Amino acid sequence: MNEMAPTPDEARAALAKANSQRALVRKADREFRWILIVVAAVYVVVAGLLSITFPRRGSPLAGTVALLVVAGGLAAVVVLGRRVRAYSTGGIVWYVVAIATFLLWNLAVTGVSLGSGWWSPKQPSYHFAISEAVGAIPLVVAAWLFGRR
Repeated sequence: MNEMAPTPDEARAALAKANSQRALVRKADREFRWILIVVAAVYVVVAGLLSITFPRRGSPLAGTVALLVVAGGLAAVVVLGRRVRAYSTGGIVWYVVAIATFLLWNLAVTGVSLGSGWWSPKQPSYHFAISEAVGAIPLVVAAWLFGRR
């Protein structure tokens, strides 16, 4: 093989192009922020809806509205996910870590809420919404961090 080394000008041009592409990929990683915001919003809205209707032992209308909120959130996540054309390995890792942190944190919040009696039948129903809002904190923090990347 007889490959020639690039000239200094060609090497600088290639590095400039690589850096611009890297910036575009990092900008595309920021789209994950909106996905996390939608997931957090759906989570808190559904928890609030269920919290409001729980004293009356549920309402078919509230269940239908909750399903519509989840379906709308899922549609928004799909649309936002399709907008992410390129992403970095670091962006995917941050996204997966954010979701895993949310799941673990939410498990801890749920465990403490149940174990402490915060979610007992004698407590007000808004305790559920408060716990779930606290459970969504990792999603909000991760979305904020994605915005700063």
